Amino acid sequence: MKLIVPMAGYSPKLAPHTFNKSKALFEVAGKPILSHVLDRVKGLDFSEVIFVLDEHNPKLEKYLKSKYKFKFSFVLQKERRGVADAIHQARGEFEKDEDVFILFVDTLIEADFKDFKKGFHDGIIWTKKVDDPRRFGVVFHHENYISKLIEKPAVIDSNEAMVGMYYFRSWKVLHKAIKHIIDNDILNQGEYQLTDAMQIMINNGAKLLSREVKTWKDFGSLDSILEANSYLLKNNNIKSQTPTKCVIIKPVYIGEGCKITNSVIGPHVSIGRDCTIEGCIIRNSIVGEESRVTDANLNKSVIGAKNVVSARGKSLNLGDLSLIDM
Repeated sequence: MKLIVPMAGYSPKLAPHTFNKSKALFEVAGKPILSHVLDRVKGLDFSEVIFVLDEHNPKLEKYLKSKYKFKFSFVLQKERRGVADAIHQARGEFEKDEDVFILFVDTLIEADFKDFKKGFHDGIIWTKKVDDPRRFGVVFHHENYISKLIEKPAVIDSNEAMVGMYYFRSWKVLHKAIKHIIDNDILNQGEYQLTDAMQIMINNGAKLLSREVKTWKDFGSLDSILEANSYLLKNNNIKSQTPTKCVIIKPVYIGEGCKITNSVIGPHVSIGRDCTIEGCIIRNSIVGEESRVTDANLNKSVIGAKNVVSARGKSLNLGDLSLIDM
């Protein structure tokens, strides 16, 4: 089984942090988003992980080589034409028909994978019931199988949203449906949608199941990243430094090499390695590596790497290499 991870596309909601780095490498609760995502599925025994990018990313390759031993490859989606097209770019990595797993990098999922390959089905779409599904794709059922899929519905007839994780028993069947929508220029909201390809599979007799995930956290905006940071700190056994001469209100993560004095840190705070924090109160925030923060009172802030900050009573969103003195 191979894993495809579509990563192409700029993330404007995460600006300015994505100006000089991939969203996948943005650190939350002690490690990059990508690691949190991959670690949730690392026990599934993939023969290869295929990353679909919109440009070469040496930082990503260096990070993967330093942290993981699995076989991985990169393919490029030169034009941003949708998720189905991104998966289509991975076709050269398949020399034979085999099962395939697809996982988006901008979503944190906790799921039970026990026996997910067993049973009479051609694939699984993982879902979560939400109050307002209009930002997502939704599924409809007939008896035990999925009968219809709608991408970003205008009318709420189903609240079972697709979370960005899929399994298919046959790459050949999946790719045939994707190739059909591309060859026939079947666009949905200006893009080639995986939803439309899966609907073609269903129309041709494929039996797709849905499975509900335990937890689904989005990494698509700064607010959702702070929410995911809080969740990860509360629900994971994350090793952290314990500084003296300050008050720590758990849960927090403090990276190696940090110097923190006369400060109150927490709750729900992640601080990257080699930071200097002096005379601060920091809550519900993320501070990137090698930053210096002094005499600041921060809440709901996202501070990039190598920043110098002094600001009382502020909620800040700073990219890397910024200077704020207020």
